[in-house]
Amino acid sequence: MALAERKKRSNKLEEENIHLRIAIKGRDASLESIKSEKTNIISEKKSIEAKYVDEIILLTNANKVAA
Repeated sequence: MALAERKKRSNKLEEENIHLRIAIKGRDASLESIKSEKTNIISEKKSIEAKYVDEIILLTNANKVAA
């Protein structure tokens, strides 16, 4: 009986282990997606900031010419 109980417990733990590994893989994929999105957002932000700096320079130069 003890052997049967151990086998049953072992099978249950193995099944739980499989579910946990699947959950971890899902979270890993989710984290990778979030990291990728973060990288894209940072890149886009830098591009927008550079565009605004260029625009400020153009407007400053236009003001100097107009003055």
